Amino acid sequence: MRKTFSLLLLFTLTLLGVQAQQYAQRENTQRLMSFNIHHGEGMDGKMDITRVGDVILSVNPEAVALQEIDSVVNRSGNINTMQLLAQQ
Repeated sequence: MRKTFSLLLLFTLTLLGVQAQQYAQRENTQRLMSFNIHHGEGMDGKMDITRVGDVILSVNPEAVALQEIDSVVNRSGNINTMQLLAQQ
């Protein structure tokens, strides 16, 4: 089940990246993004907040809604994830 979810997530993120690069944003539109960051853990099992930020920046949205974002908890290495993403 986890492998299927991981493959689906990878496919979705790949499509987002391709669409952001292929299609310029039209005038008088806004790009919105909803992103479940899985507390910063990638499909390789590694915590990498910078990688999450890179995906967001590649889409170039005006607004982002993040799900599963941790802040100063053991699961995410006791870091302030939101602050790191905001700085990036």
